[in-house]
Amino acid sequence: MGRSQPRLNDLDLSTTSLLQNFNGMHDEYISLLSNDKELVRNKNGAALRKLSHQQVEEFMSEWNHSYVKTFRINCEFSILRSLSDRQLSNNGRIEFRDDDREIL
Repeated sequence: MGRSQPRLNDLDLSTTSLLQNFNGMHDEYISLLSNDKELVRNKNGAALRKLSHQQVEEFMSEWNHSYVKTFRINCEFSILRSLSDRQLSNNGRIEFRDDDREIL
C-alpha cells in the first residue's frame, strides 16, 4: 500500500497538468473564435484574412516539424474520427456503401 501512494500522487499531478493544458487550449480557442466573430461583425475583411493566414502558418509550422509527430498523429486521429462520425471517407467525400449504390 505504501509503494502505490507516490505513483498515485504522480498520476494526480500529471492528470492535473494535462487538464490545465487542455483548459489553456480551450481558452485560446474561445478567444480566437470571439476575435473572429468581432472581425466579421465589423466587416473587417483585411484583418480577418490576415488572422486566417496567421493561423494557417502556425498550423503548418507545427505540422511540418518532423520532431513533433504527436501533433500530426493527434490531428489525423481527430480528423479521421470526425469524418467517420459524419459518414465521410478519409478524404472528406461522401462514403457510399454497396447497398447505397444499388438504390442510386
